[in-house]
Amino acid sequence: MGIAFWPAAHVSITAIFSLHTLLSENDSMRIRELHFEGTMAHGAHGLRFLGPTVRGALGLALKRVACQVSHGDCGRCALIEACAYPRVFEGRLPTANAITGDRRLEQAAPQPFVLLCPSPHVRLDGRTRVAFGIRLFGPACDDAPYIIEALRTATSSGFGPRDVPLTIERITDGAGQVVWDGEAEHLTLLPAHELPLGPAPEAGTLRVTFVTPMSLRADGKSRAFASGLDLVLAGRRRWSILRALYDGPTESFEPAPRLEAEEFLVRSARLEPFTLHRRSGRSQQRADLHAFTGDIVISGPWDLAGDWMRVAPFIHVGKHTSFGFGAVAWEQVS
Repeated sequence: MGIAFWPAAHVSITAIFSLHTLLSENDSMRIRELHFEGTMAHGAHGLRFLGPTVRGALGLALKRVACQVSHGDCGRCALIEACAYPRVFEGRLPTANAITGDRRLEQAAPQPFVLLCPSPHVRLDGRTRVAFGIRLFGPACDDAPYIIEALRTATSSGFGPRDVPLTIERITDGAGQVVWDGEAEHLTLLPAHELPLGPAPEAGTLRVTFVTPMSLRADGKSRAFASGLDLVLAGRRRWSILRALYDGPTESFEPAPRLEAEEFLVRSARLEPFTLHRRSGRSQQRADLHAFTGDIVISGPWDLAGDWMRVAPFIHVGKHTSFGFGAVAWEQVS
């Protein structure tokens, strides 16, 4: 049975632009991709959308691998500035990197990674071959060895709702370079790349495809339907925070122009609701995540939408990107 690779990775790397294409001189946010391929012990594993499964395995194992103190309490740990766990999984900014002076922005810091997973519409039941990935941003790129070790050990002891062992057999980077295989004693990690810059959209009509579930919030509520302006504002916000906090530009960009909802007209939409039922490991309470999948065609002044459209396939958009949500691809229709 072939490996079910995620469409988002194919679109963003192959069809849009090369991983080696660089941003302008004002930008320097680094990224690093790790793609994991392996075999489940058997096909009756109950796996569906991989995002929450990978995130859960990574969180527990990364702390086990990285933590060097007996009490395990990050809040009173003298090593917290040097530890991979809070830097990657909690999105904690080292004191030396808290350069904005805006505590609200720093508290809203997204985790410096997104998960690369197959669409929830890809059937995994019965398959024994599994593939997923992680894309790291900024300082988290340097924590790749911890992440590799965490996922290798976590999956081998039991993966998914039925704790079926997964043997990781091959790890590659975003350019296809082998980082590790079953016979290697050491990792082969090339330097992290600068974030690629794709083509900018023109004013007109775009088709935006939500490859993995998209979760947007407006007025404090989850949106069951994406308006053009909802999408633009979510993309702007995510990109501005990422570049400000994780090795962003050294010079400020021009202020984004004000946009009105009526400027972005929905021409057609094929959207399906998606709800992820999960139990929060932190609160031990049910915390469902609401989203949608599909595609939407929107016309408007996309040339004024902002730089985020040029990196959207890499940074993902919306909420819960650490669960694999928010993988998007876009194409100019007219």
